[in-house]
Amino acid sequence: MASRPHKTAAKRYYTIARLVVKDLLIVFVAGQNDGKVQVWNRKKKRIEHISKTLAGAIADVPHKWLQHCVVTGRRQDGQEYSKLEILAPPHPVMQSQIANSCNELHKEMLAKFNKAHQLTAAWIASPVGEELDDTELSEILTKFCAYEFKARWEY
Repeated sequence: MASRPHKTAAKRYYTIARLVVKDLLIVFVAGQNDGKVQVWNRKKKRIEHISKTLAGAIADVPHKWLQHCVVTGRRQDGQEYSKLEILAPPHPVMQSQIANSCNELHKEMLAKFNKAHQLTAAWIASPVGEELDDTELSEILTKFCAYEFKARWEY
């Protein structure tokens, strides 16, 4: 009788970490929360407290991230809008690596964005590689106050 392959402690930790983060999104909005990321629970539709265990599951394990890099704006008629670019690394990467790649893309996006309408830059990352629809993306950006900034024309 053949024995089952032995799972190492690291493999078990990776498996548990991936299960813990499956309903979570990592959210960063420039100018909010002292420049720190926050966690959004998609199932419960609320901001989650980041415990030490959760932080380890997010930061210490490579995930198949899908990043939604966003720049928000407001026109003179009050209409809020956003420009979106999606990044998907070809292989699992650490959370610290996704911020750097999104920062480079944000620089390019901000250079092309209408300066008078510009509010802020943000990114939302899914550790399981799920793409967000426009409704959910808008809901999260609103919940994290990405539209609460003033555009240049409002001063």
